[in-house]
Amino acid sequence: MAKNKIPNDGKEVVILSPGSGIVVVKGKLFYSEGAQSWNVIRLRREVLHEFPELKEKSSSFGYKMIIPKSKQEAEKVLDIEKNAVPILLFFNKIPSVNLS
Repeated sequence: MAKNKIPNDGKEVVILSPGSGIVVVKGKLFYSEGAQSWNVIRLRREVLHEFPELKEKSSSFGYKMIIPKSKQEAEKVLDIEKNAVPILLFFNKIPSVNLS
C-alpha cells in the first residue's frame, strides 16, 4: 500500500492509497437532520478492505475534496496532486418509486 506525504494547511499528511486494482462501490447518501441535507456517506466494506487504516480507533482521519469547475481545472489538479491516487466520487439522484 503506497503512502504519499503532502502538505495540508501547514501540516504534512499521509494520503492513503488502495492496495489492489480498481474497486467500484455504490452506496447511498444518508440524511442529516442537523444539517437538513443529504450529506452523510458511510464507507462500505469494500472501501474499508482497501484502506484498513480507517479501522484504527486511536488514529484520526480527515479528507480533502477538490471540486474543479471544468475539465481543464481537473487536469491541473491531477497534475498538482500527481503523487496521490484520486478517488472519483459521483453523486446521483435515485428516482423515487411511486407506489400508487
